[in-house]
Amino acid sequence: MLKDLPTQVSIPWDPTWKALDWAKEHCPSYITNFMYYTDGTGEPMIKYCFSSDKEALWFRIMWS
Repeated sequence: MLKDLPTQVSIPWDPTWKALDWAKEHCPSYITNFMYYTDGTGEPMIKYCFSSDKEALWFRIMWS
């Protein structure tokens, strides 16, 4: 059951949403994203979810 969970990549929030546009264009396995705030600093982060580990890795390389 655990292998069915999406691969998640967290990056800092970007008000231009360039990473989201890139994910939609280059990653067919992109599922969704959601915002959360880090503990301590309260910095906004976006967690992107992918069904493909390979595409999540490419996204992480491109945007982290």
